[in-house]
Amino acid sequence: MMKKFTAHRSLVSAFALASVALSLCAQSFTVHFKNGSTQTYNHSDVDRISFSPDSYEPGGNETVTFTDPANTYIVSRAGNYEFYTKLPSGKNIEGVEKVDWIWAQKSDPADTEQQLVSDVSYADGKVSFSATGNYGNAVLAAFNGEGKIIWVWLLWMTPAPEEKKLEGGDLILDRFMGATGATKEDGNKAWGVVHYQWGRPVPIFGGYIDEWGSAEAFNEARKWTVMNPAYGLEWRTENRYATLEESIAAPTTFFSGNPAGRWLSEMDFTLWGEEKTDLDPSPAGYKIPTGDEWGDSYLDRIEIEEDESGAYYSFDGSVSWFPHGSQNRLYNTGEHVVGLPGYMCWNSSVVIRDDLGVLDDPRMQQYTLEELIAMGLVDRFVSRLSVSCQAGALSEVKCMANSSFALPIRCVKIK
Repeated sequence: MMKKFTAHRSLVSAFALASVALSLCAQSFTVHFKNGSTQTYNHSDVDRISFSPDSYEPGGNETVTFTDPANTYIVSRAGNYEFYTKLPSGKNIEGVEKVDWIWAQKSDPADTEQQLVSDVSYADGKVSFSATGNYGNAVLAAFNGEGKIIWVWLLWMTPAPEEKKLEGGDLILDRFMGATGATKEDGNKAWGVVHYQWGRPVPIFGGYIDEWGSAEAFNEARKWTVMNPAYGLEWRTENRYATLEESIAAPTTFFSGNPAGRWLSEMDFTLWGEEKTDLDPSPAGYKIPTGDEWGDSYLDRIEIEEDESGAYYSFDGSVSWFPHGSQNRLYNTGEHVVGLPGYMCWNSSVVIRDDLGVLDDPRMQQYTLEELIAMGLVDRFVSRLSVSCQAGALSEVKCMANSSFALPIRCVKIK
């Protein structure tokens, strides 16, 4: 993670970093770097300024290379970047002929062109792009020789996230994936608008208001994203199952899989797991948490705001904001729900439902769990963290869910 200089240290450290000179005016200051470039910041931004002493000086011409492969790359400032077309495991993605952006988030609904990335190119197993320094989310896609999308990456353009401590010792990022802010004061448009169907590596844009009814689904996505006109993609819901290959090839389609509540015709519970898989969308060094990693006393450490705008998780002086709103897409229609007083996010693990107590019956010890599931005596479901900001309402760390839900993700650091 790049070193972050706080407001008290940023100017002094910048001198040591790059032989910096400062020009101050009433509302902003300009940093002059040793390579001849300059960068101007508002005084109000000083807490968010991050410099990397090892790889990049803001405003310079150097290219940052992401050497650790992932399905999401965090980009915190303007500049040139590159990464390899590899899966998180390091395995090469075969058949790539071209890489381009396919959609990007708007900062204003009136925008007609995306303002996050430019000069996207692919050569010799490496993707290159330039970032404008604006915050938001953009998605790049890899195409094969027939023009089919075979993989996607999220460019998460946000001030560098911080790590927060859980009681069990695990570290989580201070914001949902896709979020550009991590405090209550940042407001709902900074709290995260990227969702995922369970096990699917494709980011789906959420939105900022409710979309009740299937006819309204993806109105927010259409309003707040720019599509690359070269590829004819559009936000849509299809009421059918999809294969994993189909789900990647159609990255702007929500597959409801109705009525079974899964987007795969036969659910594969290994798509995500306790160990990071190639389908896990988390940045390098992080993964989707399991239910156990949240900890058994997670709910005891939640303090709900009086206005029910969200809740704070506190442990050992580490405080993390969880905004309410749930911000999920319903599994059977794709409609977007924001206004619920609570929040949800995915776990990578699954939960077992044993309503009859079959697993405690000595007579059933002769059967494996898989056999009991096949006999219909025990059920397995994907898992989510579900917290309500309403007093007396049900909240669970290991709550059952349908895989066709689209929920946000809060990443945990890999030990």
